[in-house]
Amino acid sequence: MIVVAGVLSKKMAKINPKAVLVIAPIIVGVGLLFFSRIPVHANYLTDILPGIVLMAAGMAAVFVTATVVTTSGLSHEESGLVSGLLNTVQQVGGAIGLAVLSVVSSSVTKHELAKNGSSDGAAALTALVHGFQRGFLVAALFTVIATIVAIFVLKVHKPTAADLAQEAETEAEALPAIPGV
Repeated sequence: MIVVAGVLSKKMAKINPKAVLVIAPIIVGVGLLFFSRIPVHANYLTDILPGIVLMAAGMAAVFVTATVVTTSGLSHEESGLVSGLLNTVQQVGGAIGLAVLSVVSSSVTKHELAKNGSSDGAAALTALVHGFQRGFLVAALFTVIATIVAIFVLKVHKPTAADLAQEAETEAEALPAIPGV
């Protein structure tokens, strides 16, 4: 995430942010699809790490681009409010998404346990993994929805170099107000 966010934040003035907001959720979705096929006895390097890398890269691209697009072209007075609203929406959206995915995962796990009629360790582990797999599939569906929204709903104004410089200045002015910095 650090690498993608660092590189992307320096290149924002040269790229089309709408394209990033269309492609990045697809990258996240591919990472989630990797997780949706994890076997009970997974190998970290082949079954888990590729999904982590894809999700981290895609999420970093979404966060950086959404922040820049949302806050570009605003006055100093508006930028704090809009930034706060963006962070609040991200936190609340994440909490709601996690709640939905937890319900999906636990429902599938309970159904699998009831269907198998066995509660031994292997059956419980298999049911749990199947529940997680279904949760990851639903999360991948969310990324498809995010891509559709980015394609058809977003009207993105490409930030100029002046917008990015103003955002950096606003961040620099806010840093001394943070305790311990």
